Amino acid sequence: MPSIRLRKIKSIIKGIFCVLLSVTISVGVFSIFGRQIASSAYDYTFGEVKVDMTDLRYGAGGKISGSVVAADRENIIEYAGNALSASEDDEQLQASQLGNVTMDQAEVTDNPDAIVVNLSALSGKYKNYGGTSIINNTDYDVTDLLYADYTPPELNKEEPYILIYHTHTSEEYYGSGSVVDVGNAMAQEFERLGYKTIHLTEVYDREQFSGAYSRSIKGVEQMLEKYPSIKLCFDVHRDAITTQSGDTYRPLTQIDGKNVAQVMLVCGTDEKGLLHPNWRENFKFALDISRTMGKNYGALSRPVNLRGDRFNTHVTDYTVLMEVGSAANTLEEAKNAAIYTARAVVDTIE
Repeated sequence: MPSIRLRKIKSIIKGIFCVLLSVTISVGVFSIFGRQIASSAYDYTFGEVKVDMTDLRYGAGGKISGSVVAADRENIIEYAGNALSASEDDEQLQASQLGNVTMDQAEVTDNPDAIVVNLSALSGKYKNYGGTSIINNTDYDVTDLLYADYTPPELNKEEPYILIYHTHTSEEYYGSGSVVDVGNAMAQEFERLGYKTIHLTEVYDREQFSGAYSRSIKGVEQMLEKYPSIKLCFDVHRDAITTQSGDTYRPLTQIDGKNVAQVMLVCGTDEKGLLHPNWRENFKFALDISRTMGKNYGALSRPVNLRGDRFNTHVTDYTVLMEVGSAANTLEEAKNAAIYTARAVVDTIE
C-alpha cells in the first residue's frame, strides 16, 4: 500500500511538472512568434497605436546593424510619434537632449505649449552620410547603399507623373487644417514646376484607424492602373512628437524668413515578410532627396528612416512616405514644408 501511494504521489508530481513545463514553453513561443506576427500585421497599422508602441530612440534604439549608425549614444533622442513602433529598451527622453531652434521665440508663440526643436539630418545629433543622416531600424546593413547612385526615373511632363495620397487622411495640424491641405500645396507646386500630379483625397481612416494601409493600397493600385505613366508616389502624413512626461515637440526651421516644418522621409522594407523587392531603390531615392533638401534648404530634412514594415512603399521604385511636420506645427508651416519638399524632389530627378 505505501508503495502504491508513493507511486501515485510521484505520478501527480510528474503531471504537475509536465503542465508547468508546457505552460513555460507556450509562453516562450508566444512571446517570440506572437511578437513577430504582431510586427508583420503592423505593416497596415502605421501610426494607428497612439499610446503604446510609440517610442523610437533615434541613434541607439530599434535595430541598427553593421557600421551604419545614426547617432552616438550620448546624443540619443527618444521619439514618441504616432507613426513609429517601440524599441524594447527605450529610455526616458530628456528634454536637454533635444536642440532648440535658434530663432526669435516671439515668432513661434502661436503654439506656446509646444517646444520648438531642431531634428534636422544635419543638426549634429546624427552621423552624416554625404549630406544627410539615417535612422536604420532594420537588421539590414545598408552601408553599401549610402553613397550608391539610384536609377533616375524617366521624365515625362505630358502625362500624369506624380501621385500624392494620404493613408491617414484625417491627420490634422495645430489650430486647423489637415494633411490633405498639405497634399494640395505639394501637388500645386509640382504642377507649377511642370509635372502633372494626381492627388488622392479619399479618406482611408475615418471609420476605423486600423487597416488604413490595406484600404489605401487599393486606391493607389487603381490610380497606377489608370495612369501607368505615374513614377513617383508620396504618402503624405504628419507626425506627432510627445514624450512620456507629456511634452510636445514642434520640429521647425526657417527658410527665406518663413517658419517651415521639418520633414522625415520614411522607407519601408521586406524585413517583416511582405514582398518588397525594390526597397533599396526607394531608399537610395529618399537619400538623394534628403541630400537635395539639405543642400538647398538647410535643416528641412530630418534623417531618412528605414523601417522593417513595408508601408505600401513597394508600388514603384520611387515611392516614399513623408512625415510633414508634427501635430504641433501649424498648417502654414506644413504647407511651406510641402512646397520646398516638392522643389527638392524636382531638383533631384532633373
